[in-house]
Amino acid sequence: MMKCVSFIEDEGERTEEIIDLFRRAAKGGFVSVEVLKLLKQNVSAKEFTDIVGRGRLADQWLVNVTSSSVKYTDFTNGGENKHARRKGKSTSKWAKKQRERESMIQTRKQAKNERREKKRMITG
Repeated sequence: MMKCVSFIEDEGERTEEIIDLFRRAAKGGFVSVEVLKLLKQNVSAKEFTDIVGRGRLADQWLVNVTSSSVKYTDFTNGGENKHARRKGKSTSKWAKKQRERESMIQTRKQAKNERREKKRMITG
């Protein structure tokens, strides 16, 4: 089916068919690397994000994939900063705690910079 879609000459029709193919694959749990790549190559970056989301893919999209599967929209299986913005899955308190942590780090950095400036003014 994926190869057949790529032979459609009308770009608009091909894009619609590819989006439909992705939605059917997601519904059946068959979103493989190939399906994601085909979608990403044929739609804009904004459309890709609107359709797939950012971060981790929904588990039900990957349930029946037998080939090497990806778990994230950047085609990886994990790593740093991979918890945020999971499509179709609540992040519960994780996102709130993460924002609070980042805010606290920013506050500390600002205070440190202010102390440095104050020290420079006194010594310089």
